[in-house]
Order: sequence, then structure tokens, then C-alpha cells
Amino acid sequence: MLLARAVRGVQVAAAASVASVRAHADDTPVEAAPTRRNHYDHVIIGCGVGGTAALKAVSTRAPPQTSLLVVDSDPAAVARCRALARCAQSSVSCLRDRVASLHPGQQTLKTSSGDITYGRCLLASGSPAPAPPPGFVDAGARAAVRVLGLGETHDAAAAAEAEAVARAGGHVVVLGGSRRATALVADVCAASRPADATADCVAEEGPAATLIFPEATPLGARLPKALGRRLARRLEKRGASVLALNQVRHIGAAQGGGAWVYLGRSDDPMKTSRRRADLVVVAGGEHFAPQLPTMVRRDTAASLGAVSMSAARPTVLGSGPVYVSEELAACQSVLSCGDAAATPCRLRASPLARSAAAISLAAEAGNWHAQATGAAAGAALVDGDAAAAARIVDEVTPRLVVELGAGLSAAFIGRCDATLENRASDAGKAATVAVYVDRSDELASPVGAVVFVTAGAGDLAAAAEAVDDTLRLGASPDAVAAAAFAALGAGEPGLRTARTTGSRADRLGPRVADRSSSVLFSRDSGSEVVKDRALSAFSRGWLHGPDAAPTEAMTVRANAESAIRRRATATAPREPAVDWLELADRRAEAAAVCR
Repeated sequence: MLLARAVRGVQVAAAASVASVRAHADDTPVEAAPTRRNHYDHVIIGCGVGGTAALKAVSTRAPPQTSLLVVDSDPAAVARCRALARCAQSSVSCLRDRVASLHPGQQTLKTSSGDITYGRCLLASGSPAPAPPPGFVDAGARAAVRVLGLGETHDAAAAAEAEAVARAGGHVVVLGGSRRATALVADVCAASRPADATADCVAEEGPAATLIFPEATPLGARLPKALGRRLARRLEKRGASVLALNQVRHIGAAQGGGAWVYLGRSDDPMKTSRRRADLVVVAGGEHFAPQLPTMVRRDTAASLGAVSMSAARPTVLGSGPVYVSEELAACQSVLSCGDAAATPCRLRASPLARSAAAISLAAEAGNWHAQATGAAAGAALVDGDAAAAARIVDEVTPRLVVELGAGLSAAFIGRCDATLENRASDAGKAATVAVYVDRSDELASPVGAVVFVTAGAGDLAAAAEAVDDTLRLGASPDAVAAAAFAALGAGEPGLRTARTTGSRADRLGPRVADRSSSVLFSRDSGSEVVKDRALSAFSRGWLHGPDAAPTEAMTVRANAESAIRRRATATAPREPAVDWLELADRRAEAAAVCR
């Protein structure tokens, strides 16, 4: 058994090393820092969907003497910027670098190659990468951890490495309940199994990948619970192990390579477990609800997960979407668009248009939203016409069409908040439409919808557009569902109503009070009594975790000491305590040899 495990470990390590070499082949800088100038009229941070749309708008509107700098750390984005720069009528420079912080008051941004000053800046860096907080990953386990969200090139390399490890017989652990996490788990399971593998073969071989997230279901912040359970079951049938309501306490090194992922239940911190992984991929989750109701005020943005930018202090980028006004203004001389911005959105034609319920913060709103806000921000960057940007933002509804993996796809239109009441309609097993209804002002008008379909069920993009048009007319939930099914060609739906039940932690995961933690990575244990119990258990070696990750020897010895104290209160004769301790040491040595 040990020889077989060693051989499999060599194969997994070889596959991971080859994929890792391919992943880091393009990590060398594409170009050096600009040496002739460090001031530009306009700076665009990021050249993704929103940044590309902004670059096109600036390059066609700006005068020839205008200087523009585009900064991005991804090689594919830099190559796209250079291709567009050849056709621009103004001076466009492309720099491959990472922006660490931005100081709006001094109009300065810090990069690894030095400080750069600007006239106006546009933040289009996309959604932040879900990197583990400091102290949650051992130094010996860092080689086995990958993070998605660092750019197109890095994400593709991480996915290829995960599939290579699975094909070599290794086990991949994916952390997070986001759409990227579910799609990656499905791809890893498909890579590790033959195309004609039966369900019995999949069950016999065991899971090829494990999906871990703190919510009750995947995509718990957007997706209704019934649809989330359906997605989880489809992943399990593909050969994945799905662990809901679990938070990561620590990632430690494993003997022979790989890592141990120490977990704790989000609903009961005293229940812990661990999972062995040859590769750990942090994919993040849907913990910041994409459309949260709020008044358009900066002082409420922080409590909803957005970052409020100030001119008096620098802002560290990557900690969350930046709150912007309806003119896409984040602060003095700084605009933001796409997934980098928490954009106020409003269903203008809805009867709720003038109420607070129709105003929300949109993040991860899809490519269509990113293109529209990016073009509007690029035009405002050159023209300074904030009213024109506000008019465009007022007409844009969040519309996200994604593949969830395991043959399932979904479209999220409008305000998709799992805490709201939803009315679901089915057209067989091929398509389901869940319409979210907000009853805060007693009008019960639909504010968002989710179209959930299997592969080949119809044109999902056309269904999303039809739902968008119907939502803006203020139609009933039945009319919204009928419009989606008509665009899909799925036939007559059957309506049923599902109300949200359970606590917020059951639907969206626990709240986080510790700033050094996140929802996925958390050491927060709730009340002070639970924290004291957990700390005592860590110190005695009863629980695994970052404060005192115990060995088996420590656990056996702690149990022996506890048995000695219990026997001390008994009246019957007892053996000397030293015999128990020696027995504990011998058991620990035997356990180490067996391992």
C-alpha cells in the first residue's frame, strides 16, 4: 500500500510540476516600467471586458496629444491592449504590472515599478481574487495552493493543472461555492473519468474532487435553495464530493506532498474535519450578494461588502468592489466600472422605480453590464460628462449568463437575492425560472429572475434579454416566467411558490466579525463562550486548526492526561500515572510508524 501511494504521489507530482511550469512560463514581465514619463492624462487599471470597452471609447474620443496608460498584470490582457493601441488615434501605452494602491487625493497609483501620477483614472480591474487571508496557509503548503481570479492566463493555467492532477490519480479540493468553483469541479471530474464511465464506476473509484463552501448550497447568495440542491446533486453524480456549511480553518502541509485542509462547520464550530488534497484551488464564493438593497449613500457601502474610496487616504485594491455613484464616480478624479465597481442600478420602468427597494448595488453583473459601464466610464473619462454616464447606468440591468458545470447553465437578471421570496416555474426538467419578489413596500413586484436550464434547452442569452425587457415593464411574475419560456421554446410552465425559510446563515453563510478572516476562511467562532471552548480544545489538541495544529502524539497524550484526572477522583485503586503516559507515548510512536 505504501509503495502504491508513493508511486501515485510521484505521478501526481510530475503532472503538477509540468502544469506548473506551463502556468509560470509567462510570469516574466512583458515590458519594463515607463522610463521617459511617469505622468499620464488618463490611466485605466485593467483591460478585461470593462477596461477594453473603456479603452475603445477613450481611443476614439481623446485628442491625438492625449496620453493614456493601461496597466494590467495578465499577459493576455496586455496583448489585447497592444492590439487596440495600434488603431488608437491618441498615444496609448500598455504596462504589465500590478497596481497595489491608489491615492485619489494625490492622483497617484503605486506599482511594483514605481509611482505614476495621472489626471483622471478608471478602475476596471474586475472582481478581486479570493486569496486566503494571512496566516491561514502554512509555508510548506503554499506550493499546493492555487487561486483563481488573478487573470485570464493564470486561471487557465490553474484549471489545466487541476485537470492534470486528476488525470494522474490525484485529488483536487476546490474552495468556494461560486460559479467558477462549480464549473472547475465538473471539469476536473470529467477529466479524471472516461467519457463512457457509468455511475457505478464513478461510485466505486471515489470522488476525484471535493467542493467545500460555507453556504447551504452552491451559489447560495443568488440561487434559490432548491436549484442549488439540484446543482449539488448533479456534481455528485459526476464524481464530486460536495461539503456544504464548512469553513476553512487552516491549510497545512501533508507528508509526501500536497496539503491537509482543516475544516470547521459554519453552523457549529466545534465540529471539525480535514481533507487530504494533492492540489487546492481557491475559487471564492458568492458571499457578497450581487444586488443588495441600499440607499445610495457611501456610509452604507462598507456594511454591504463594498469599499468606499476617500481622497484623504490611499485605497488598497483587491479588497472588494468599489462603491460608485450613478455617474460611476468612486472619488475625486477616479471612476470605476464592471466587476470592480458596486454600481447602483435601478429598474427604471418598474413601479418601484422611486422607492429604495428598486435601488441596489450590482457586482459581478455580467459581460453585458461590464461593456455598457466600461464604455460609459471611458466616455466620461475624456468628456467629463457625468450626466451621460448616469443615463447609461440608469438603463442597464445586471445580466449574467454563465455555465455552472455538469451540463447546467444559468442566467441571473436584475436583483437576484436569495433572501427574497421567489416564485419558481418549471417546464419539465429542462428549464426552471425563479422570479424574485420584494414585499418591502407591499407592492410585491418582481425585481429579478434566475433562468436555470440544462444543456441544449434553448437560447439562454435570448431568454435573459426577454426577462430583462419584461422586468422593466413591471409585469407580474407569471408574465416574467412566460417570457423566459417563450424565448427558450420550452412550452407551458407550471407555477409554484417557494418562500425563503431558515436563518440567514443557512442561506448565505455566517457573518464575519474578524477582519483577518473571510467568509470562506474564518476563525470566528461566534459567541465568547464558543470561542473559549474552541481555544481550550485547540490548546489540548482536540481540534485541528491554525492556533495549534496537533499531531496524533499530542492528541493521544491529551486523552491520557484526561483519563488520569478522571481516575484520580475514583476510590478504586488505580495504576501509576506514569504507566498511562508511557502507554500514550508508545501508541503515538506506533501511529507515526504506521503513517
